[in-house]
Amino acid sequence: MSLSEKKSIRSLLLEKRKSLDKDLYSYLSAKVVDNCLRFIETKRPRTVLLFWPIAGEPDIRPLFDHLLQREDLTLTLPKVEDDDLSLYAIKSLEDLQVGKYKVMEPINGLRIEPQQVDLAFVPGLAFDLKGYRLGFGKGFYDKLLPRIRGEKVGVCFSFQVLEELPRDTWDVPVDYILTEDYIKEVER
Repeated sequence: MSLSEKKSIRSLLLEKRKSLDKDLYSYLSAKVVDNCLRFIETKRPRTVLLFWPIAGEPDIRPLFDHLLQREDLTLTLPKVEDDDLSLYAIKSLEDLQVGKYKVMEPINGLRIEPQQVDLAFVPGLAFDLKGYRLGFGKGFYDKLLPRIRGEKVGVCFSFQVLEELPRDTWDVPVDYILTEDYIKEVER
């Protein structure tokens, strides 16, 4: 995929996401959260990776409160360190601060190796039916995803799921796509 094609898709979907009516955005986000909770109950993970929503991503913040109350799992979030994402366990939202890219991230704490993550919820501007994603282009998740041995779940709104995204050799697909409408295992 050329850089101009990626830029065009990013721009289109980012604008569409940001232009959602506030009430519709809240409604769709709540349905995404419900599907995330249902998926977590099905999988019963011990270590879960979430992301802090930005730029019109589904508002999954209610998951934080729910998962932080559970003693049977560890909630982790990414933190930008140098040109990579490191993962840290959090015990409360007070363990977060605004990071390098104006995204809430862990202040410090117990570092979690990516191989320890059982279930990773992954953001993206677009996903395709084979699980490939298009992000903001910084490459953070491109470097992180190959190191995660647990199941990877692309989280987005259904209009962000495209039939196919051209991909680069380093792209790692997610195992599932989760939207407000469904949770689907990707085709291989």
